[in-house]
Amino acid sequence: MVAFPVRFGQADALAVLSAGDLIDILGQGEAGFQVVAPSVRVLSVPGGGGGLLSGGSSSVLVEVSPEQAAALAATQSASELLFALR
Repeated sequence: MVAFPVRFGQADALAVLSAGDLIDILGQGEAGFQVVAPSVRVLSVPGGGGGLLSGGSSSVLVEVSPEQAAALAATQSASELLFALR
C-alpha cells in the first residue's frame, strides 16, 4: 500500500471527511462517472490537526495500492475526482 494525495472537485464537502474514513473515489470515464478506487482509507485531511497534509494543503491523503495510485493519477490529470462515503 502507498499514500497518495488526491484533490477532490467538491472542496466544500471535505469537512465531512476524517482520518480513518472509508471512501470510494470516482472519476469521469467514457460512460460517465465510475469508481476508480473503491474502499479507500483516508489518512489525512486538510486542517485535520497535525496530519501530514495539515499545512494548508487542499489534498486528501489516502491509502491505496500502487495500481490504484496509477489509476488515480491518470484520472486526476484528465478530470475532476469525487468521493462517496462508505
